[in-house]
Amino acid sequence: MAAKKIKGDISWAVAEEALADTRNKFHAKRTAQGYQTVKDDGVVHMERLAKRELKAAGVEHKVECIRLTTVVDIPPSEATRLLNDYEVRKTWEDTLTKESRSDVVVLERDNQTVQVIRTLSNAALGGLISPREFIDLAWTEVQDDGSILHFAQSIDHPDFPHTKGFVRGVNFPCGMLYEPVPASNDDDDDNGGDGEGDKHTRTKLTYIIHSDVGGWLPASLVFKGTTTTMWTILQSLHAHIRARQAA
Repeated sequence: MAAKKIKGDISWAVAEEALADTRNKFHAKRTAQGYQTVKDDGVVHMERLAKRELKAAGVEHKVECIRLTTVVDIPPSEATRLLNDYEVRKTWEDTLTKESRSDVVVLERDNQTVQVIRTLSNAALGGLISPREFIDLAWTEVQDDGSILHFAQSIDHPDFPHTKGFVRGVNFPCGMLYEPVPASNDDDDDNGGDGEGDKHTRTKLTYIIHSDVGGWLPASLVFKGTTTTMWTILQSLHAHIRARQAA
């Protein structure tokens, strides 16, 4: 499956049509059975879903899917800002180049936002994987239970030509689910709250990565590069939050 082709201006109607099945495929990957653990340090849990399991789920199965889960000590709105606002994200992690932007096109209504995201990533594994570029159409919405859903997939649009020096990759339906986790009374007290239980909210983050990075690379190298990069991003996120809270 290639990136979805879109021509002309990106409106709500265009976005809704382009992402009609993206939400369902994201949730199918998020809840799929058959994931196998890749790495777990008690803070971040990384799993892989094999091609055969993806095929059984009725979604793209050219490459394996990666699922990461963790709980961060900030509310969903702040977790979303740190990961999905690239100007903020570039201040605490270095996989993105300075040209990466999450505000190329922005549509807003009620609790929903649509963005065109240009992700330019630096070389990985000491240069074995050259710089990559992804152009994604993303949908973010705040749900009734306080969770925040962010899902996306790559698009092909004439306004976003390939960037010289970068290999264009494709993101299949992917994204994040940020779920609020109310802290216990003891946790509120430890974090400076008043013990009422809802003053300090953590976030359970489920992060789905399903990418064809393009180029001609061995599958084992692509898998290593993807998992190393994603593990580093979430470890850096935790380190950034700890440093900020200690300041």
